[in-house]
Amino acid sequence: MIDGVVQTVGWALIDAAWQGILVGALYASARLAVSDARLRLAIGHLALLALALLPLASLLWRLYAPQPLPEAALGAMLAGGAAAVDGAPSAAAWSIDVWLPWLVGAWAVGVAVHSLRLFGQWRGLRRLCAQSSVVDPDWLDTLARLRNRLGVKARVRLLHGVQVTTPMLVGVLRPTILLPSSLLLQLPRAQVELILIHELAHLRRLDTWFNLLQTCLDTLLFFHPAVHWISRKVREDRELCCDQLVLARGGDPMLYARTLLAMAEAHHHAHAPAPALGAAGGLLLERVQRIVDVPPARQGTQMPALGTVLALAALLWLLKPAGDENVLHDLGLPPLAASGIVAAVPSLAGLQFSVADMAAAVEPLVLRAPPRGVDAGSAQPLPAAVAPDAAPAPIATPPLAPMPALLQPELAPAALSDSTVPVAPVQPVAARDAAVDAPPPAAAAPREPRALQQVAPEYPSNARLAAVEGFVVLRYRVDGTGRARDVRLIDAEPSGVFEKAARRALAQWRFEPEFGAAGDYLQQFDFRLEGGDGPGDAEAERCSIRIGSRLCRPTP
Repeated sequence: MIDGVVQTVGWALIDAAWQGILVGALYASARLAVSDARLRLAIGHLALLALALLPLASLLWRLYAPQPLPEAALGAMLAGGAAAVDGAPSAAAWSIDVWLPWLVGAWAVGVAVHSLRLFGQWRGLRRLCAQSSVVDPDWLDTLARLRNRLGVKARVRLLHGVQVTTPMLVGVLRPTILLPSSLLLQLPRAQVELILIHELAHLRRLDTWFNLLQTCLDTLLFFHPAVHWISRKVREDRELCCDQLVLARGGDPMLYARTLLAMAEAHHHAHAPAPALGAAGGLLLERVQRIVDVPPARQGTQMPALGTVLALAALLWLLKPAGDENVLHDLGLPPLAASGIVAAVPSLAGLQFSVADMAAAVEPLVLRAPPRGVDAGSAQPLPAAVAPDAAPAPIATPPLAPMPALLQPELAPAALSDSTVPVAPVQPVAARDAAVDAPPPAAAAPREPRALQQVAPEYPSNARLAAVEGFVVLRYRVDGTGRARDVRLIDAEPSGVFEKAARRALAQWRFEPEFGAAGDYLQQFDFRLEGGDGPGDAEAERCSIRIGSRLCRPTP
């Protein structure tokens, strides 16, 4: 269960990476086309909302989607061991899933560090409020008059302190305006009132709530440069909107501009901590230019390390599983290390069947899936050898190739499985129909495609939990590259449960290209759950336990 949650969160983080790039690109394009600060701020809030909801939607979809998560790296490496027949390593061994626990762990550590930092800033602001003093009663009357003027109904405290470095608004439920003590002594009363109007404008616009949600988003998506860039631009636009509100309430533009410059000269322009809103926030030069109605210099939208972020997004897109392709293998990258894991692969010659083989009553290929109670992403079914359970029919049957010995027999045992996914042998459609209506012809039966790689279908986790069994029959052709093409569904029972798993498995099979013109073939995947006492115990005696699954050998 824990492994499944880790896999889900890991893929949600990967989704958040490319989703953040997409939202950042759209926001940058919209921001370039808009100059009004209020419209820019609205677009920024929509971008932040998308950054929060898209990863959450991706997480919920992966948790409750009917289809299982992408194959775990361990099961993919073991199930893809048949690709090593020609001496080349399996492409499935390069799955990104093996790194998901490390990715989730690093993300959890980062969130914890940023949360501790945010908690420290919050404690510092509380300490700053405790060390500050209440202003004179005449300033409280001025604050009440300005509140009524702006229509702010919330009760606001007004404090001043020696350790306060910049005017700021603190708190969401109990808002407090903090002013530097030196500011009350150095600036005229009219300029101080403009600062108070600016802070009250934040309350009127509910910026304290938006800032709280924005801070939480910055903490959860701390790893994404696009999130930090959008968040910074939103804070800058927020200050510009408050400046517009100050001027709209009768503030003198030149006096307000001189107030901001005086704060900068008096070193009161330091940025407030993340939980607070400061009057000196944003770009001071751009704010002054807009206040005095001087068009600011139009600068190109620059995202930090944009090229690196785009390259990372492209790499993450390539690493996502996509049907029967494996991009890491095509790029020639080295495989991920998996110490102590070596998959034993049965001889592929023993996996080829014909109509005569079926007459010999050869048992279908059996694939073992994870046990109940074990997450579907933590262990994958492994190909098992073919074991005859009945005497051969009078029709001559070519002998099966011997099974190779398992490597590394000293590996420690893992949990037994209780579900199986049998895969029926491949047979041509024409031969199958002829076998039903008439005895086999004297001429040699059509050659079946020789499989160079067989990958087991993953037993859907929801079907395993509901104890649902069934089968899927697919019709396909083999193209010139040895891949299964024109895959069509012939039959499935029950419908809508196992089809996707069967198609994904068949898409990863590889055949000899010489069978590309041999016609259509049928492949049946049987999904069965097994467990309990009785005959299964005898079968368990001939099964070797390897890394969470059972690799069964034929009975001597």
